[in-house]
Amino acid sequence: MGNFLSFLWLVILLLDLFITKSMAAFVPTSRYYQGSVIIGTKIYFLGGIDNSGSGTNNLFHLDVSSPFYSVNPKWTDLTSVAPIPVNSAFAPPCAGGNNKATIFLFEHHRTNNDNSTSLVTFTFDSTTQTWAAPTTSGAIPQTRQDMRAVVDNNGKIYINGGFEPSITQKSYNSTFILNSLSLSWTNGPNAPIVRSAYTATLLSSGIIVYIGGTNDDGSPEIDMNLVIKFN
Repeated sequence: MGNFLSFLWLVILLLDLFITKSMAAFVPTSRYYQGSVIIGTKIYFLGGIDNSGSGTNNLFHLDVSSPFYSVNPKWTDLTSVAPIPVNSAFAPPCAGGNNKATIFLFEHHRTNNDNSTSLVTFTFDSTTQTWAAPTTSGAIPQTRQDMRAVVDNNGKIYINGGFEPSITQKSYNSTFILNSLSLSWTNGPNAPIVRSAYTATLLSSGIIVYIGGTNDDGSPEIDMNLVIKFN
């Protein structure tokens, strides 16, 4: 009888350890230069540079449909089932496609060992949780990073500026527009100055406001009072 009770307690202990480990909350590691985009009630976080100094292929989200504790949010990790196709950092994500249920991620490389000469577009279907690398057409932008992307009500994604990381190592002032439904690129007007690492905010009026960032001058920080509007 004693041996049976000892065995029973051992089984209970092992089950408790297994359940505790299985239910342990996912907590993302510290990172910076990650991307984020909201789809529905979920904020998706993509990539970022971790404490090793390298980009990551992590994908996780935070559901904000119900109240949560800011000191202990309930993260959901998708990396094991849907890792980003490349290690990602400095890359802007944006919602687009039908019902804006697809994440468009704009990268400067197609694989971890290949710096592309043109901007690479990856898409993540938030319904099927699958990645794709669709073929885009039209005026495909030169490769760049550290820019921002915003989408209007018609599914058009606007990208301005950015930094070329491999060859020229210079910033741009060019504007490109991706129709996220037809996957076709068109040129927009150039901005008055080159810019990267800025903020881009789409107003309800349809105007995009660009503020801050850096350029290639001797004093790279752009004056916050130098606000540029694009209609």
